Amino acid sequence: MRKRKNIAVFIGLLCITISAMGQQDTTSYSPALSGNLERRGDLLYVDLRVDLTQFELDRNRSLTLTPVLMSGGMKQELQKILINGTTRQKAYERDLALENVEPVPYREIIKLSDSNKKEFLYTETVPFANWMSDVFLDVNELYCGCGGHEEATNTVPVAKYLQPMPPLVVYTQPEVETIKTRTDSWDAFLDFPVNRTEIRPDYMSNPAELSKIETALREIESDKNLTVNRIYMIGYASPEGGIAHNENLSKGRAESFRSYLQSRANFPSNIYEVEYGGENWQGLEKALEESTLDSKNQLLEIIQSSTDANYRKDAIKRFRNGAPYRQILTEIYPKLRKVIVKVEYMVRAFTVEESKALFRTRPRQLSQEEMFRLADTYEPGSREFVEVFDVAVKMFPDNKVANLNAAAAALSAKDYVKAQQYLLKADTTTPEYMNNMGVYYWNQGQTERAKILFQEAARKGVGAAQQNLQRINR
Repeated sequence: MRKRKNIAVFIGLLCITISAMGQQDTTSYSPALSGNLERRGDLLYVDLRVDLTQFELDRNRSLTLTPVLMSGGMKQELQKILINGTTRQKAYERDLALENVEPVPYREIIKLSDSNKKEFLYTETVPFANWMSDVFLDVNELYCGCGGHEEATNTVPVAKYLQPMPPLVVYTQPEVETIKTRTDSWDAFLDFPVNRTEIRPDYMSNPAELSKIETALREIESDKNLTVNRIYMIGYASPEGGIAHNENLSKGRAESFRSYLQSRANFPSNIYEVEYGGENWQGLEKALEESTLDSKNQLLEIIQSSTDANYRKDAIKRFRNGAPYRQILTEIYPKLRKVIVKVEYMVRAFTVEESKALFRTRPRQLSQEEMFRLADTYEPGSREFVEVFDVAVKMFPDNKVANLNAAAAALSAKDYVKAQQYLLKADTTTPEYMNNMGVYYWNQGQTERAKILFQEAARKGVGAAQQNLQRINR
């Protein structure tokens, strides 16, 4: 009987010992954690709210919070937060002073006390990487194994970054070009003996110049997609000598060139036309602007100060005792004596598949509407998609619809420099422009200007603008 009583006492003592070795966890609540992830430009902004108002922690214990960005197999730890109980804080400070512990670059070190139970905001910015497109923010909790407690860990999911839906751009369907008319043009710098009008194919640089024009005409003639309506030649003379004499020379030389081409091409003779372009003062101005002549600015002032051709000629000859004139006579005037050959033709309509083949070789034969349908076969924002609209605006550089659509394509590819250039040449009165300009401002961080444009575009019936307005308000 006495033996059994001793056993009972021993078991009781054992229970007391075990209880002393592993005290109960006095943490009644975890910190309340909430957060947000937002991308702004090339940075990811991390906001973490830590609410300690209801948090209990043993005075001998500490809690380390480690924010972690995670996506797939990638992760990035951010700076830690250390929360110490009151006694543990004193021990921590003593160990730091005695250099018993390595200092850790904590973002926050908090002594938890009744007077310090509050909410605080932890913020961080990190460079946005491709793997962060669907990144999570987790917080790893580590309760120290101190003060008689066992070490404990926990992971709290806090926030997820969702790639925001890009703002919606809109396009304008180009009108169908029922009759596609195109004009190709070439400059023929032909050499003629003094005061002569007949063409000599073997004279000076004539072989190369004539071959250039003949090759171009043969390509047009052999292209079954084209129907040639007109071939006309415009003759120009250099501004030297008498006006009437220059006119007769340029007309005669243009007529000779027409006869030459007729003998080598199979186009009907009635489609050829000859025009007199006059003395080539415009060409002289351009040549002077591009020249390295020291006195070119003074010579340009002479030309632009009067429309009297005889005054201009006399003033240029007398300028600086005629030295610049002699240089112009040999270096510039020969290039002004030319014949411009223009071929006007019609192009048939093409299917999408035909347009795809011609896009690489002869894009000028395509209409805007044909390119628009071609772009529709590619993923919006893709390289091929954007390229079609870039080429379209090169073919139709001053067309407002082409510029609006090229701007929309550039916005979809996040090329805001190009988008701005194209928007400057679009029709600013259309609601489609207002929406796309709003998208541009939105991406530049000018949200108030974007809202005003979205509101106006939505009022005028653009559904995408209404959706953009809802997104930007959110």
